[in-house]
Amino acid sequence: MSDPGRPVGHPSTDGLDEVADALLHTIASEGLGSGLLWSAAPTALLDHARGSALPPGRGGGRGARPTITTLLAALATARGSCLTTVGNVLFAYEGANPKATLTPVIDATARARGVAPVAHSVRPPLSLLTAGTRNLRHERAALRQALPAGVPEAVERALQAAVRAHARAAAALDSIAPNLVVLASQHSTSSRALIQAARVRQIPTAYLPHAPAANTYQYRDLPTDFAGLRGAREVDFYRSLGARGALAVVGNPQAQVVVPPHLNPEAAVIFAPRPQPIAEVRQQVAAVAAAAPAVVVSPHPRMRHQRHYADLWPAHWEVHHGWTAELLRGAHPCVIQRSSGVAWEAMAHGVPVIELASPAAEDPSYLMIREPYARRCASNNDLPAAVAQARQSATDPLARQQLMAWAQEWCAVSGSHSVARATEWIEQCASAPYPAEPLLDYWAQPSGVA
Repeated sequence: MSDPGRPVGHPSTDGLDEVADALLHTIASEGLGSGLLWSAAPTALLDHARGSALPPGRGGGRGARPTITTLLAALATARGSCLTTVGNVLFAYEGANPKATLTPVIDATARARGVAPVAHSVRPPLSLLTAGTRNLRHERAALRQALPAGVPEAVERALQAAVRAHARAAAALDSIAPNLVVLASQHSTSSRALIQAARVRQIPTAYLPHAPAANTYQYRDLPTDFAGLRGAREVDFYRSLGARGALAVVGNPQAQVVVPPHLNPEAAVIFAPRPQPIAEVRQQVAAVAAAAPAVVVSPHPRMRHQRHYADLWPAHWEVHHGWTAELLRGAHPCVIQRSSGVAWEAMAHGVPVIELASPAAEDPSYLMIREPYARRCASNNDLPAAVAQARQSATDPLARQQLMAWAQEWCAVSGSHSVARATEWIEQCASAPYPAEPLLDYWAQPSGVA
């Protein structure tokens, strides 16, 4: 599942909220001229929260050499969002989870329309890239007014990526000319560049989430024209943020929930880490190893085959390189994770969930991770007791039913049933009138400024 970042409003020691406020104010004041900042902001804050910020006073003079690298990288490769058309509908995604969400929907849409999917490769023209670098200099200068200590490295990198993404998005939409763009992320830089390019061309956009909703800077807006959310509680969340327009409930096309009839309290526990700093993951591994003799570790897709993570797993642990949902169909008594979308998958299968302690004692990012449905550890010392309690709950049919009922409030439809819903919903979006404004644009509205 996705890495959602830090919850909004939680006290930060790394200047995250200050950078977010600076981005909000600059985007609001610059309006349509802040296209790169708007596209880059969620990714920049996610990377900043991971600890990639420059020390104070640095970053103010950066930009010349990275800009040249940006131009060369964009001209040398067609990397970026994977672009697939089914008739006049363009599907775009990047990453394992967005791909797993959209691929079955692409195939089902192709079958329903009786056409074959077509993959597209786009290289942006030099003219668009050079125009983007000029815009980058302007927007970086505007942001510096709100960040006198300098633009953080994470923001600079995201802006460079936005130059490439905007050039590719414009070239793609002009060459493909779809009548609908379907995305599995509303916060990746590539997806947001496509959203912006589509709005300029009055091409409607539709969002199918690749992960559960989270109260973070990455998930606080719905800047598309249509959204097919996972469940009723997600609709309520976005309504509470001010979303207008029709919000559909489509479910989760990625995961087919197959509830195991029984769980084995003596079986190995599942540990599902997500990409976090090595030191944090190492502490989690030590805590899990001390709390459970047998463990199956199911790393996030972005962690697979990375030596610096693989070296952390004890030799006697089993390593699962597939989807965690495959393990949940077995008899494992619990899932141990920290603020991961895997928590919903576990609950949907009636498998107890344990939320590992956070160094900053922050709330879980994903909204459905809360007591009593997930046992939250205040410290790593609480993990052995949490595992013991989970093993007991694993044999309690009523406790498992409560978990599944809670999961269904967030997403009640999955797999093939969700794919069918999504296919029908996409056809409705493709034939609907073009909306006058997006559902919810947190970054572009002055009201979004804290």
